[in-house]
Amino acid sequence: MKSLAQSNAEMEGRRKDTIDQIPGSFLWRVTGASRFLGGTSRYLEARYHEQYDKALVDVREFNVHKAAGREDRWAAVNPDRMRRIDALKGQENLMRSISKEYNALLRGMQNDTISLERGTRELGYIADQREKQMRNFLKLVNEWNEDELGEPEEVEQ
Repeated sequence: MKSLAQSNAEMEGRRKDTIDQIPGSFLWRVTGASRFLGGTSRYLEARYHEQYDKALVDVREFNVHKAAGREDRWAAVNPDRMRRIDALKGQENLMRSISKEYNALLRGMQNDTISLERGTRELGYIADQREKQMRNFLKLVNEWNEDELGEPEEVEQ
């Protein structure tokens, strides 16, 4: 009788690697890395992306003014929104580094350069870091009080 890991590897037409020894690894491959890494609650995940999308509106508007050469004026007239844009850039950098760390770990486990025990432990650490960073971002959002921000100030042509 074949193990689940062996049958998963054969069904996908590849050799068995360290990741196949982790229960549920087939689902990880099917649903994608971001689903596994998002071991956080669906509520946290949904709330994070909702707030992130709201902040992206400011980035898009800033980029329109930047393309027209008015970024300095827009930033001067909308300082609170610029703080939010800067925070969003910092968030993107942190989440990108967490993602790179996760991808490197998976490659190491696939190449059998990282053991199952170490990989499992590090996957948990990475998931914790991601969740912590998402919560920190949501704390920042609470400081941005949307009602006080109002609509962005227009910049003269």
